[in-house]
Amino acid sequence: MARQAIDQLAAALDAGESDRLRAYLAGMARFHQYSLGNVLLIHMQFPRASRVAGYRTWQRLGRQVRRGAKAIQILAPVLWKAPQAEEGAEQIVAFRNAHVFDIS
Repeated sequence: MARQAIDQLAAALDAGESDRLRAYLAGMARFHQYSLGNVLLIHMQFPRASRVAGYRTWQRLGRQVRRGAKAIQILAPVLWKAPQAEEGAEQIVAFRNAHVFDIS
């Protein structure tokens, strides 16, 4: 899905449409803590997103996700720590689907 978003952006730029690039750059500014791939996934699924977080994160912030709210799928790393590894030495071994929700 992220590859598709990149291809669409490249095609729009080749056609001289810079509005789409501006929208992606605005998304990157709002979601600077996310990878480029995840920013593209968020923008493709919910272009008006302004702040996203997981279900439990919203609960910790004193908010509740509305029943029936549509989740935005992103990719989250799966970390692995070797048994004899030093403190903080983790490796990314895979990625899994994760669901986040917009504040709206």
